[in-house]
Amino acid sequence: EYGKQWYQRRVRGIPCQDTPAIKFPYTSSIRVKSTFHVLMSGLLQDINLDGEAWTRSDFEQAIPVPPYLIAITVADLVSVDIRGVRMDVDDGVGPAVPPIRVWAERTVMHDLGVRGSPLLDSITAMMEHSEARFGRYVWGRYDVVLCPPGYEYRGMEYPAMNLYSSSIIDFDNLAGPQFMFTQLAAHEMVHSWFGNMVTPKYASDAWLSEGITSYMEMQIMSDWYNDTFAGDYIKTSKFTDLKSHLGGYTGASAKYKILTPYLHDDHPFHGFTFIHYNKGALFLEYLANITSPEEVQEGLTTYLERYKYSSVDTADFTHILYDKYDLDSGNKMEKDVFVWLERPQTKVPLSLFPSELYDRGNELYKVLTRNKKRTTEYNMKDVAEAYNKKTGKLAPIAKYMRALLIQVLQKMKSTSNRVTMTEKRTKHWKALVNRLDKLFKFTDKTVTDPSLFTVWSALALSFNHTATVSKYPDFLMENGRLEILFSLLDAPANTSMRGEFAHMFKTKYDVSRYPGYLARLLGYYVEYFIQFYQPEVAVEGEDEMSGSYEEEEAIEDMDTGDVADAADADADAADADAGGMEGNEIEGM
Repeated sequence: EYGKQWYQRRVRGIPCQDTPAIKFPYTSSIRVKSTFHVLMSGLLQDINLDGEAWTRSDFEQAIPVPPYLIAITVADLVSVDIRGVRMDVDDGVGPAVPPIRVWAERTVMHDLGVRGSPLLDSITAMMEHSEARFGRYVWGRYDVVLCPPGYEYRGMEYPAMNLYSSSIIDFDNLAGPQFMFTQLAAHEMVHSWFGNMVTPKYASDAWLSEGITSYMEMQIMSDWYNDTFAGDYIKTSKFTDLKSHLGGYTGASAKYKILTPYLHDDHPFHGFTFIHYNKGALFLEYLANITSPEEVQEGLTTYLERYKYSSVDTADFTHILYDKYDLDSGNKMEKDVFVWLERPQTKVPLSLFPSELYDRGNELYKVLTRNKKRTTEYNMKDVAEAYNKKTGKLAPIAKYMRALLIQVLQKMKSTSNRVTMTEKRTKHWKALVNRLDKLFKFTDKTVTDPSLFTVWSALALSFNHTATVSKYPDFLMENGRLEILFSLLDAPANTSMRGEFAHMFKTKYDVSRYPGYLARLLGYYVEYFIQFYQPEVAVEGEDEMSGSYEEEEAIEDMDTGDVADAADADADAADADAGGMEGNEIEGM
């Protein structure tokens, strides 16, 4: 099981009590071949030759940290300084303005140096916005390591050294807006305060790290883009993701719907879910809605000052709420806070999730699922102009086009999971998937935009889209993030299609060639679903149909009524999610 392997690997690395409740400073000495660079979650103190072909690097982390925040990076990397050192130290911890350096493989760094200055500038901007809100960055320097696409996560917030997967970068548009990269940079940067400086004591309190960070990520993105679209879009996306994740917890796992679940006999890894991210962020958004964003910011500042360098639990956080809002009086807010923290459900005020940009994504979804004639290009002016007529405002569509496409694809996947796939409806959806690939060239994004291809593949694999099926195994080898593998585990939409895909995977690819954790999960997937494989028997006199319905006749002749009906139902549900839930409990929450 991957979670146990992950846990054991950390215990084997450093003999210790591997719990975030215990924090300690440390020193280290690392010996590597001279052709490699060594980075660590501490500050480099000295580096010396150790023989003819080796170097020894000495590091120190003077600020106490929990074991999970200790990491070492060894690779053939090059770097660029994007902010230098200003040596006016006021309290001996480090420079008042932390130096920022980006590390990457040579080919990646060449692209960033030539074409990616806006991307690099966004890292500096995230630091400036974070320090303006939370106070001085205490970790001395800030190294960003752009890991190969096969890195397991999008990012990880080690002190003084954040790791980002390079697969999050839109290499097709390096000189343009990098919404997803900037969002990741904001998230990992904020962890320098929430998670690293003040650390959740137990796994059940992980929302104190991920939830608070996700909330502040929304605020900083709004600061950076200087409009409300970015923050509102992320907020509404988190709400939609939360509903999706909550629906997956039933029976014994229903306890994971609670923001602070009881994990008595559970492995800590099992209790770490997206509920901590999304429900935690939306809890703080609720507080900001009934008080003000400024009051929430003030409360979080008090939280950082009171518990600096400590490990805390949810009770420590609620003490600040009780002091600030007089919750002992038995008022409504006290009851609501209890529900948010201790119960699987909650109530959402009507005004909590307004997002004009998210509404534009819904309009784009309707257009793409209805208009079968657009087989060469799609003009975003249709959506923008419809928005202008309704509101008199201009929608910044181009800046967020990639985010809108991801929203649309996720919405289509959700719809396809819910409807009953009759033979006729399956044919319609296969034609729709094929048409989308013609419009947006998703299957060409395996190298230039892996994150977009990941979301696309969750939908396309559900209908055995030929081009996606053929590219996915190699893509999985090069981009081994766990969320990418989960897109496979969530597709295709029914067991017979999963059996067909599992048969193809086992026939054409050697599962053992993948890294350990991927090989184990892939092996389980293939062996379980291959039992549902049913070979098609060709009927004499009939042509064999393409798995992706690439024939133009199939596209032009298809009746999109079923797809449009599903789109209507899904859009209505989305409208209710975004603004019609006042006073109602959300199903599954």
